[in-house]
Amino acid sequence: MKKILLMFSLLTTTLLATACGQQPTTNTNQTATSTNPLTEVSKHKTANDCWVIINGQTYNVTSYIASHPGGDTILAGCGQDATTMFNNIGKHAGQAQNILSQYLVK
Repeated sequence: MKKILLMFSLLTTTLLATACGQQPTTNTNQTATSTNPLTEVSKHKTANDCWVIINGQTYNVTSYIASHPGGDTILAGCGQDATTMFNNIGKHAGQAQNILSQYLVK
């Protein structure tokens, strides 16, 4: 009887989830990869597709590369956490902080 109730409960949950357009969840061992921004940023590491992490925020700076006052030195941070690189450049303390917000990935 318990097996029948358990099977009925699982079937009902699956049907309700499907009817609501959701996929039923049966595996609770999900990896943190989907919530790790560095995993996504590491896919964007070229001059044609450059994302960086700076101070915990993700930025798509691809369109800024040509305007970067330091030339292509910005490419050294593509696809990675560039916080240290960014913060070690004294010139970044002013205007660069304001410009950066335009490239925030949401």
